[in-house]
Amino acid sequence: MTRFMPGYMYGNKHFFNSIYIVDDDADLARTIFLFVKKFSNCDNIEIFHNPSDAADNFYNGEKPDLLITDYHMPGMNGLELSKIVKDNSPGTYRFLHTSDKYLNNKLIDCCDNKLLDSYGIKPTSVSRDLRMLLR
Repeated sequence: MTRFMPGYMYGNKHFFNSIYIVDDDADLARTIFLFVKKFSNCDNIEIFHNPSDAADNFYNGEKPDLLITDYHMPGMNGLELSKIVKDNSPGTYRFLHTSDKYLNNKLIDCCDNKLLDSYGIKPTSVSRDLRMLLR
């Protein structure tokens, strides 16, 4: 589902200057952080446990290259956050992950409508999809 890769490429490797990870589950956010750190060359990785805090950064002009967000979070879901990101930083690549397999068709539509760039269903496809995105 990949359409546009922000940052730049060297050979087949994608480079991201900055990455936001948004997940209300602190353990999962830390796991994604370690995974991203291992498979990317990015040193500027921020974790947000509250999607509203991440949205505030976008409202204030922050423009990371990659957003990795959960779907189910209190106060704001990942699609709502992705809409804010799309409106305020259209060049940011938006990757959403969820364990809700029943959202699959909705997420395909969101990719088709350019609200998301790609998504993964936890637990199996997220690691595979992120590894492909970060290489």
